[in-house]
Amino acid sequence: MLRSGQGTGERKFYTSRAKLTVVLNDVNDNPPQFVQTEFKGNVPEHANIGTTVLVVEATDVDREPGSKIQYLQLTGAGSELFSLDSETGVITVSASQTLDAETFPILSLEVHAADENGKGLKATSKVTITLLDINDNPPHFEKDVYEFILNTDRSTFTTQAFVKAFDSDISPPNNEVRYQLLTPNEDLFLNEKTGELLVKRMWEQDELVSVKVRAFDEGVPRLSSDAE
Repeated sequence: MLRSGQGTGERKFYTSRAKLTVVLNDVNDNPPQFVQTEFKGNVPEHANIGTTVLVVEATDVDREPGSKIQYLQLTGAGSELFSLDSETGVITVSASQTLDAETFPILSLEVHAADENGKGLKATSKVTITLLDINDNPPHFEKDVYEFILNTDRSTFTTQAFVKAFDSDISPPNNEVRYQLLTPNEDLFLNEKTGELLVKRMWEQDELVSVKVRAFDEGVPRLSSDAE
């Protein structure tokens, strides 16, 4: 306020104050941010449907409704094996039988989220899921029947006599194979670790001899297969 003094030509200045309130209307100008650049989890292969694998999380500094986040989807090879809860970010198993560590030992996926209840700005993060091997594959012999011929000295074979089996599980002890002679025979010895068949003493039998051998793994439960 400005007011002139009387009769002197002198000017006097007066001031006053008032409270001013400014309201800023929030606009959705900040995209959501995942709390980690990569989320990691693991789950046993063939886990039951609904088994929780991991939880993803994103935040948004805007005010509601702009800050309301929805988790949209998982993408990448193998993403169809899992479900993503749009509200909580919980990732669960959705396909038990096809969750196979021998096929997909590690799955590299992406998770997508958006604010404004899924209609606004978007964000993406990595998701890595490791499938833990279980003992679901028995050893398999290379052949159903092996034939070995004795030398004339009847104490050795003409070639090294190995039986060989392979286990397609991806980790020990599930894929560690051992061998066992099922048919009792005092003249033969089967190396448990290598599968080599040896003659313990001079062979005295003249007829053809057939014996059964077994390959078993060291997993739980122990799985096996047989050959002759």
